[in-house]
Amino acid sequence: MPILEEATPLKIIATRKDFPETTSKRSPELDDVLFTSGIRELSNELAKLIVGISDTRAGKIIIKNPFK
Repeated sequence: MPILEEATPLKIIATRKDFPETTSKRSPELDDVLFTSGIRELSNELAKLIVGISDTRAGKIIIKNPFK
């Protein structure tokens, strides 16, 4: 349970354009969707973001560390 019970503002850390194009298996509405799977801090500056792309692939990219 959060101690302060406060939320931080939302921050976009990646968009669909950051990953290769692909089409979904079931619905065109899923073509432009990322499903966050995990994030791992690599350093104070960088993090690895792992996502599901549409409903067909997985991907990972290195991003600026959103926790710093």
